[in-house]
Amino acid sequence: MNCKYATYTSVGGRNNNEDALKILDNGRRAAFVLADGLGGYGFGEIASEIVVNTVCEAFAVIRKVNVKEIANCIEKANKAIQRAQAESVKLKNMRSTIAALFCDKSDTFAVNIGDSRLYHFHAGRVTFISKDHSVAATLARIGEIKETQIRFHPDRNRLTRVLGNCQETRPEIYKLPLINGDAVLICSDGFWEYIRETEMEIDLAKSANPDEWMNYMLIRILNEVKEDHDNLSAITIIF
Repeated sequence: MNCKYATYTSVGGRNNNEDALKILDNGRRAAFVLADGLGGYGFGEIASEIVVNTVCEAFAVIRKVNVKEIANCIEKANKAIQRAQAESVKLKNMRSTIAALFCDKSDTFAVNIGDSRLYHFHAGRVTFISKDHSVAATLARIGEIKETQIRFHPDRNRLTRVLGNCQETRPEIYKLPLINGDAVLICSDGFWEYIRETEMEIDLAKSANPDEWMNYMLIRILNEVKEDHDNLSAITIIF
């Protein structure tokens, strides 16, 4: 596995940054993990940190990158949140999303729960977008609204699936056919809601590396955000 990557995270217009990201890369396999915590009062910040740390710790000791092992990593993160909830009444409502990429020399898998997203770009074009678990995304899937209306729909932040909410995690796990020249963007909703897919493609086309791609997208986003905008975080990867 050979790739370059860049990261970015910002508190935005909020008091706390409830996004977290972590990368584990030992040259043979890699995990790129992003989480967006929910719960307010700083507790979402705890949930997202639990997720990225637990997933990377679990991934570090697996023998092979496959669906079963990835699901087990996600389940461990879910249980870790639930243990923290049980230990403190103040933490009982904390939850988290996750979007992540897991790679070794032969296979690559994407996973998500909630509305943090993973985009796969092949030949400079978006060929895959992870499925949001939100009321607005559900409405789009049944044809009540258009996909383009998800970004600022009033029910977009009402999530239908998160970590820490139930015993069964039900992660979406996808095998990605990555080849040299492909790219991946992993980001929280505070990032993707202010940039269109065509703009991501344009910025990728004029970038020589993941840092440039990130910077071009951030210029667009920061020109569009409102004063009280959400935390925004992203990982850009070019293979």
